Amino acid sequence: MTTLESIFDQAMGLSWRDRARLVEELIHALDPPGDDVGTDDWNREWAAEIRERLAAADRGEIDPRPWRDVCDEIRTGLEQAQ
Repeated sequence: MTTLESIFDQAMGLSWRDRARLVEELIHALDPPGDDVGTDDWNREWAAEIRERLAAADRGEIDPRPWRDVCDEIRTGLEQAQ
């Protein structure tokens, strides 16, 4: 198992809220210093979107699926389209 796979498996053991926070932190880490993408407005909007998605999951309005399953479906669809 690679280090990335190990980290992913550990992350999947986190709660919804902790995974959302981890994603937010990772996305923020991608912004180069001084890049306007990381503005307060953008961060507020993204945080609101994450909170809404978490609330929808808590209310049972969405059916969470493992990311690996989603990737496999996308990959299969792309292969069939070729």
